[in-house]
Amino acid sequence: YGINRVCHIITFHTLKGAGALTEVLRTHNVFESKKIKSITKTIPPDHKISDELEHQKEKSIIRFCLRNTPEILKELGEWKDDKAVGEYSYYLEQAIRLEGCIRGYGIHASGILIAENPTDEVAPMIISSDGERKICGLDMGASEKVGLVKTDILGLESLDVLEEINLLLMGESNDQ
Repeated sequence: YGINRVCHIITFHTLKGAGALTEVLRTHNVFESKKIKSITKTIPPDHKISDELEHQKEKSIIRFCLRNTPEILKELGEWKDDKAVGEYSYYLEQAIRLEGCIRGYGIHASGILIAENPTDEVAPMIISSDGERKICGLDMGASEKVGLVKTDILGLESLDVLEEINLLLMGESNDQ
């Protein structure tokens, strides 16, 4: 395919429950960081409650907690009449609005895109921070929608690590 028709894929990091609330409370200087951590550490990560979120058609972890486990965020407020109420309700509502917003990006560990035409002609491109490679500026869902083929290829470094783990498990490590 050639170097100009193959590229890495971007991954977007989004704000989720605890991260969104942390950012809001920190930005507004509502509490000291220790207090913020003590509040947000009780908010479950999305992978632990993903089934319940999907079942309830809920996109917000914070709203989910306010509705289903109100004791987690009782210090900040509660959920009544389809809104947050209480002394810190403004911050809860703001954090709920921020959930899902892109906070940063990275390079997919093994996602590679292959295009019929040069990738920079069919998709927006980002140059990696080291200036060494182009990265498709569309995530895998969007890149597939514009006709790019996504494949997962483990890099040589990843394969070396897996081989070393296998050797360690078998008691035959190359590193002595």
